[in-house]
Amino acid sequence: MNKTHSKRLVQKQIDPLQKRIDELESLVRRQSAKSSFDSIKIKYPDFDDIVNPETTALLEETDPELAQTIVELKDPYKIGMQTYKYIKAMNLAAEVPNSRRSKEVDKKIEQNKKTIQSPQAFDKRPMAQAFKMTESEKNKIYEEMMGYASQAGFSY
Repeated sequence: MNKTHSKRLVQKQIDPLQKRIDELESLVRRQSAKSSFDSIKIKYPDFDDIVNPETTALLEETDPELAQTIVELKDPYKIGMQTYKYIKAMNLAAEVPNSRRSKEVDKKIEQNKKTIQSPQAFDKRPMAQAFKMTESEKNKIYEEMMGYASQAGFSY
């Protein structure tokens, strides 16, 4: 057995192990990032209310340089902490409900514009059909009502 052949055999055995090591390292990094966010959420219970897509977008609009600086941090914990503290300090979370509410209202208005029903559509609804009666049905109900009224001592 020559040296090149033995290196190939060894490499063949090492490759699956290296792949598994890489997978495990990736898993550890993801769990570490998750645990760091969990620790932030424990430390700051309102983290999800403060740091959300709307507030981060607002941070990017108001101070793009600061947002870029935060993004350049490599540690997810530091990114989360810096984002939380700056959004909280700049009170951006208070501005979002107004803009979010106006967006929701605009969306609802557009939706309602598309769904205005015609009077013909109203008559097709099951509840609208429930109250339609023929003249004979109306007379029958009137007679029944008058019968109960006479039993109760009322006369019309």
